[in-house]
Formats: sequence, C-alpha cells, structure tokens
Amino acid sequence: MIRSWIIFTCLFMTVVSEVLLSPFYPQFFTDFFQVNGLQATSLFIICCRIVVIIMTPIWGLLLKKWKIEKVSVYALVSISICKWMLSESSSFSMFLAFSLLLLVFQSCLYLLYPHLVSTSENKEKKAATYLLALNGGIILASLAGSFVISWEMPLVIYKFFACIDLIFAAVFARGMSGSKRVKDKEETVRSLFPKCLIGYLLAVFLFHIAHNMVRPYFTIFVSSEYGVDEWLNAVLYVMPSVMAIVLKFVLPPGTFKRSNMMHVLYGVLAFSSVVLIMQAFTSSLVFFIISRCLYGIGFYISLLIIDLYLFKQSNAETVSYYSWMLTAQNVGLLLAPLLALILVQNGKLHIPLIGGGMVLLAAVLSFIMAQQRLKFYKPVKENKG
Repeated sequence: MIRSWIIFTCLFMTVVSEVLLSPFYPQFFTDFFQVNGLQATSLFIICCRIVVIIMTPIWGLLLKKWKIEKVSVYALVSISICKWMLSESSSFSMFLAFSLLLLVFQSCLYLLYPHLVSTSENKEKKAATYLLALNGGIILASLAGSFVISWEMPLVIYKFFACIDLIFAAVFARGMSGSKRVKDKEETVRSLFPKCLIGYLLAVFLFHIAHNMVRPYFTIFVSSEYGVDEWLNAVLYVMPSVMAIVLKFVLPPGTFKRSNMMHVLYGVLAFSSVVLIMQAFTSSLVFFIISRCLYGIGFYISLLIIDLYLFKQSNAETVSYYSWMLTAQNVGLLLAPLLALILVQNGKLHIPLIGGGMVLLAAVLSFIMAQQRLKFYKPVKENKG
C-alpha cells in the first residue's frame, strides 16, 4: 500500500503546479500571449472545469475495475508529458489545449482523497490533513507565482513539475506491489440516492460558486483599490489559506461533533457572507487584511464540516457519495468565473465580492432545507441465511 503521506505530498504538488500562475492569469495572458487577459482568464477556467466535470465520473467508473494506484501511475506519466509540452507553449491556444489535455489525466488524482478517507478510521484527521495540503499548496504556489510571473519565460517551471510527477509515478508503481484489492461484499440501495442528495448538492454548488466568484479578478481589484505590489497582492490572495493552516494546528481533534456540526456550519456561512460583503466597501487596507483573515477562518471551518458530514454519514460509500459532491463542486467552479465576468463588465471589480456574499446566504438556506430531508442509505449487508 502507498502510505498516506506520499499521497498527500502528491496532491500537494499537484495543487502547487495547478495554482502557480492562476492568481496572475489576467496579467500573464495579456503580457505573455498578447490577448485580452480578462476574457482569456474566464475562457480558460471555464474550459478547464468542463474537462474536470466530464472526466471525473469517467475515472470513477474505471476505478471500479482497476486499482487507483495502478491508474494513478499511468495518469502521472501522462501528466508529466503534458506539463513538459505545456512549458513549450507559444500561444494562448497552445497553452489552453495542453492544459485541457493535462486535466484529462489529472482528474484521476482528485479521487485519491476520498479513497484515502474511505479506508481510514480517523476521517477527521485525514480530512484536516488534506485541507492542510490543499491550502499549503495554494499558499506556496501563489507566493512562488508572484516571483515566477516576473521571469522572461515563466512556463519553463512546468518542466520541473514534469520531473516531480515522474518521481511520484515511480513511487506509486513500487507501492502498489503487494497491495491487494479487497472487494466489498456489501450492497447499497441506490435508487433513491439522487433524490436524497439533491438539496445537499445544491448547497455545495452554491457554496463553491460564492467562494470562487471573487478569485478571477481579486488581484486586479486589490491592485486598483489599494495600489499594493504583486508580492503583497499574492499574500492577500492566499490569506484564507494561511488561516486554514493555522486552524489545522489550533482546533483540537473532535471539535465538530455530528450532533452540532451543521448548526456551526449555518453560523459560519452567514458570518462569512457578511465579511465578504464588507470587503467590497472598506477603503482601509488594515481592515481589509483583517477581514481576509476572518474570511479564511470561516472558509476552512465550512470546508471541513462539509467534508466531515459527508464522510461520517456515508461510511463504505464515501467515494461514491463524494463523486456526486465533486461534480456539484466543479459545476459551481465552472459557472463562478462566468458570473464574475458578467459582474465586472461595467468595470466595478468589487461587485463579485457582494455577489459572493449573497450567494453564500443562499447556500445557508439550501443547507437548512437539505438537512430536513437529507438521508444517506447505509450499506445493506448480504443475507447469508
């Protein structure tokens, strides 16, 4: 078996390579490819999300027949090749095409997380560790991106990531020797599953729309509003992720019990909504920094509770249920930049912050309504008698 820390390290490096230039896409596309940065950013993000939405369930079906470790080896080799080609892009069209091809294979790696949690007894620790790897990767990538973006040829960094992926492919190939696939002899009632989760998936969809509406044009908004340099801009961009890492070590294990976690979620989401809207109107850089910290606290707690509630309810069907949630999440991530583009057409870059806050309130209502009827169907043990 592949050790969990190796999987988390792989996911960490995947996040770093994916997020490295993303905070600066508008500037990068304009300066490097001589295209309209705002429109190119939205087109790029939308196309990438469509690929992930399509490929994730396909990989999910393949993993029912093959070991995830085996599939991941081939995926990592393919990812390495794609990243090497990405480093040679000379136009926006080439960069987009190679990125989409990369995501065809990288979508497989997204399922390592629910697979790892489903085979672990300490789900809260694994979920928190994943969020640590995720947010740590975002922080490192954003800060490093502010440096890489100043290079004459910033895309050359993807050759480094290509080599890293080959190393992980070798580690995975070695680790899967000796691991045996254990088939679950339990059957699951599936016929009513979509009806039971519809409200929950809608809430997850709104949650991710709200948080990702503000990201595509955040660095431009901060630059125009406060006139900060690229490094401080990157720090403000990753501030929520910094707070997530701090909370990982501050919050004691078992903080959120199943009986009260959803009530905590309602309050945290409402609080995050208010903080997000306040960011749109404040003219004080100090207050803006404080609000970003508070927003990061709310975002981390919300993500942790959403995952924990699903994992603690689903048990043996974690991967199956998570795939539904991942689909809802990526549909939200797909529509968020499109909504952001519509909102900034009039030149007011603070509008996505207000819109995100309002959508978060809608997510609270959706979670409340979903909680009234949300029922997960537990595995039914095979009748031996």
